Amino acid sequence: MSCGCLRTRTSSTGDLPRPAAAQADTNGAVKPDDPRIPLNTRQKFTLVKNWKGISRQATETGANMFVKMLSENPDLYDMFAFRGLKSKDQSKQLENELLQLHAEAVMNKMEEPFLYAVKLTLDERYTDNMDAVYRIVIKLILETMEQACRKAANEKKS
Repeated sequence: MSCGCLRTRTSSTGDLPRPAAAQADTNGAVKPDDPRIPLNTRQKFTLVKNWKGISRQATETGANMFVKMLSENPDLYDMFAFRGLKSKDQSKQLENELLQLHAEAVMNKMEEPFLYAVKLTLDERYTDNMDAVYRIVIKLILETMEQACRKAANEKKS
């Protein structure tokens, strides 16, 4: 079975096709207002509100994500200077300075690859205006994560 979310459907009169995302849901649920972004206005609002809580714990969230990735892909440990963490428990991994330094370095290198990936995905829709918007977005994300990392590191020291 294939996903039909990007297919067009004809209206009830059968005349003009319209995007599936613009269709009314039989359950009365609100549909996305932009078919390229699979979130409706309420979902976007919820995402923004929830992100505030996530951003307050960016270091912990990021470290947990990284440790989870390594636990599910133990062969990746060999790629890092902190490969000795492979045999440590999760709390020791999360406290490791090498892992934290690596995470910071990766975060500092994310901007251009992120913009490149977005540009590839959007193709001709990637305009100068979109470039400016995404540069602001990625800088905001990275600055928020950096501030949270520094705050968490300072809290651990005190």
